[in-house]
Amino acid sequence: MLGLHIADIFILVLYFIGMAAIGVWTAKKIKSSDDFFMPRRFGKAMMVMFAFGAGTHSDQAVGVASKSYSIGLSGIWYQWLWLPVTPFYWLIAPVMRRFRAITTGDVFEARYSRSVAMLYAVVGMLNLSVNIGLMLRGSSEVISASTQGLLSA
Repeated sequence: MLGLHIADIFILVLYFIGMAAIGVWTAKKIKSSDDFFMPRRFGKAMMVMFAFGAGTHSDQAVGVASKSYSIGLSGIWYQWLWLPVTPFYWLIAPVMRRFRAITTGDVFEARYSRSVAMLYAVVGMLNLSVNIGLMLRGSSEVISASTQGLLSA
């Protein structure tokens, strides 16, 4: 099927089932928009998953695969580079709760002014626009190569 081995298909199906199960499990705990945006009842396991998700991005798989191919096993450090920063995610969550802020822009607005929050939002949108474009392009090249051209970029 599209040049994928049966083991690849099995892993993809297992991943999607796992993500759906986590989604259903967390959806049962959310009763209001406050529970969604400012979760106060996250357990330790959920906080670990949340911090991991906040610190990783889907485009990193493309960069790690590229560098691992060109320089070998040490290419994994393109992902592991951020490991020392992970504890700061645990420190930031209580600060955001004390600020009663949902986004970093809310913190900038409360601490400085609305114009600083707007500047942060504009710079963030421009940064994400470029990152998403590069991620989609890189991912399409990886998909094209892994399916031996059956799905073109």
